[in-house]
Amino acid sequence: MTMKKNSGFSIVELLVVIAIIGLLISLLLPAIQAARERARRLQCTNNIRQLSLAVLNYHDTQKALPSGNIVHESLMEKADHPTSRDTPNGNYRIYDGSIGWAALLLPHIEQSSLYDKINFDTFAYTDDGGEGSVYYVGKPHGSAENQSVAESMPSIFSCPSAIRSVTTKNHKDYGINGLSGVPERQTTFASGPFFCNSGIRLAEVTRGTTNVFMFLESAHIWSWSPKSDGVVSVMRSGSNPFFWVNQGTQGYVCYRSLNMTTNTAENYPINSKDRWYPTRTARSYHAKGINVAMFDGSAHFVSETMNFENYQGLFQMRGSSLAKLP
Repeated sequence: MTMKKNSGFSIVELLVVIAIIGLLISLLLPAIQAARERARRLQCTNNIRQLSLAVLNYHDTQKALPSGNIVHESLMEKADHPTSRDTPNGNYRIYDGSIGWAALLLPHIEQSSLYDKINFDTFAYTDDGGEGSVYYVGKPHGSAENQSVAESMPSIFSCPSAIRSVTTKNHKDYGINGLSGVPERQTTFASGPFFCNSGIRLAEVTRGTTNVFMFLESAHIWSWSPKSDGVVSVMRSGSNPFFWVNQGTQGYVCYRSLNMTTNTAENYPINSKDRWYPTRTARSYHAKGINVAMFDGSAHFVSETMNFENYQGLFQMRGSSLAKLP
């Protein structure tokens, strides 16, 4: 009588098959992850383009560009930490809860119902001011009258690649062109298109709409920082609440600002995550660069290796700079 042979896999053959499958998966994973990131970056590009078109629609309606942030002088005495004007030319420190540009664009991104809920006669609100604010991190600030809107940030303000947490879920990932310094408390600007209580006309962007930044990515970035007692603690080195603005330039991107430790101007390279006051820095979770939008409504990906002098020139809306996108 002939015995029937076992047609199943041996242990060795099974292990070989498993090893091959594992190898194939390891080869496919980077490609899948890269494809997912490309899709996320494309969505981010679309977000920033739509925001730039919203600004242009705002201009068509209001005959002026939106203010970078709004400061009501009548609210200064009611603020948590009101301060007087700094200089005779009208510059002054802002209070806890200036309303930023993001609120003004809501009707132009199909969010009129959310816009109608904002009380523009009082302070903005945030559940966490973040690092860069002169107020404590991890606690609410501003007026509770605007809390429900502040906690309902539309997804267009979020980059899909950015890592979000409980305390940054209502933080946006885009900033408007603030040129340099502290635009959130400057009421006049020689070459910057957006600043405190601004409202310039598009015709004033004399360097050409294709050659001036309107928006740049400004994602919140987590990092580790030692406290004064030497204990390492987690901090947000990028703070960008939905429409609440304080002295950390939330919602603006600058190419340079004052280092308060050395009292000297310090440049902010693209995608810098370790500079002083990095809330003012253009940065993203994309590899090797950031998404930007120009005044013609176009969106582009800018390499973090771009020549800095050229990068700086793209912030200027007027002047003799010959800066152009590469």
